[in-house]
Amino acid sequence: MKALTLHLNATHILANRVNLGCWTDQTDEQIYQKLFEQIKQVVTGGTIKISDEGFSNQANITWYLLTQFWVYDWSKNWMIKLQFDGCPKNVTINQVAKWCERSVYRQPVQIPVTMVQLLTANQLLEMRTMLFWTSIEMYRLGCRVRKFVWSPTSQLLIIELRATETKQWLGYRMVFEAQETTTLTAIVPNRINLASNGKKREINNHIEYKAYDKLWLETQDFKVLFQKQKEKWQDFWQRFDLTWEDNYLWEHVYHRLMYQIYLEQSLLSIQTLMWADPLSITGDFSCLTWQCDWRAMLTGLLTWLIGGKIVAQQLLITTQPQLPLTGQRRLTIFLIDQSVKIRLNNAGMSVQPSKTLKVVSQGRKMICQRQCWTIIWQNY
Repeated sequence: MKALTLHLNATHILANRVNLGCWTDQTDEQIYQKLFEQIKQVVTGGTIKISDEGFSNQANITWYLLTQFWVYDWSKNWMIKLQFDGCPKNVTINQVAKWCERSVYRQPVQIPVTMVQLLTANQLLEMRTMLFWTSIEMYRLGCRVRKFVWSPTSQLLIIELRATETKQWLGYRMVFEAQETTTLTAIVPNRINLASNGKKREINNHIEYKAYDKLWLETQDFKVLFQKQKEKWQDFWQRFDLTWEDNYLWEHVYHRLMYQIYLEQSLLSIQTLMWADPLSITGDFSCLTWQCDWRAMLTGLLTWLIGGKIVAQQLLITTQPQLPLTGQRRLTIFLIDQSVKIRLNNAGMSVQPSKTLKVVSQGRKMICQRQCWTIIWQNY
C-alpha cells in the first residue's frame, strides 16, 4: 500500500481501520514491532501518518521514543507525518531527518563537567538514575545536542562544539529548564570557569549557580565559538551540498559521510579526495551502514557524478554523467576564480558558469557563456 495511518489512542492501536489490539500490557519493544510490521507493508517512498489520540498522555516514555528516535529511523525509507493530540496540523520530519543523526539511550546522565549537584526546587536530582535521553548530531551546525528528561517538568539540554579536522571538543552550553516557576540550582567545582545567567555564590571548594525557570552554564566565549563554527559549516555545505532528486533515498547518508569527513580532514584534502579517480563503489550509498568508512564511497564522487574533471581551467567530460531516472540533481563546483552550477536530469547535463568556460564533451569543443545555461551532454 502507498499510505498508512496509525491511530494511537489511550488503550489501542489502529492501522487505518484495523484494530491491532491493546498496547497497555506490552513492552516498548513489542509496541515497536507491532508498529513496524504495519509500516513494512507500505511501499518505499510511501506516506505514513501517526496520529496521537491520547496515547502520549498515557505512555509518555514510549511516545518520546517514537517521536525522538523511531520515526527518524523510518524516515530513511518512508514519508513520515506526525499529528499531535489536539493539533490538526501535520508535522513532516523527513527534511529535518536528512540533516541530523539521532540516537536514544537509557543510561545514567553523562555531562561534560563534573557536576556535584543539580537541584530543582531544592530537591536533589539523582545523576545515576537510568534515564531515556537523546543525542543528536546536527550536520548543519557541526555540534552535538543531548537532551535529558528527568520528568515532564524538568530537563537538561547540552550543546557541545567540536573542531573540524581534529574532532577536539571546543566548548559546551548546558541549559537546565523547568516548565513551572521554581528554583534551579547547579553546584560545580570552583576550578571550572563558566559563564552563567544564575546568581553565583562560592561555597568552600565549589560554586553555586541559582536561577528561576531556566539556568544556563557555558564555557567562556561559547557564543563566539558557536558563531564561528556555524559560519564554517555553512561555507562547507555551500561548497559540497548536492541537491538530489526528490525520490533519492540516500541523501541522509551523503550528509552523514560529509559531516564525518570534515571532522577529520581539511577542506583541501576533501576536495582532492572528491576529484580523484572514482572507485568501483564510489557513490554506492545503498550498501552503507552508519559506522562505515567514508573514504571509499566519497573517493572521486564529483568526478563520478559529472563524468569528468577540470583540467587547465577547462571542463573535460570523458564518460557519461550519473543522470537520474526522474527529477533533477544539482551541484556547484568551485574553481580558483569562478564557480560552475551543474544540473543533471534524464535528458542530459547543463552548466552555468560564473565566467566563460571551455568545455570538451561528446567529441565537441564549446564555449559556455557566463550566467547562461548550456547543454554539454545529451542522453541520446
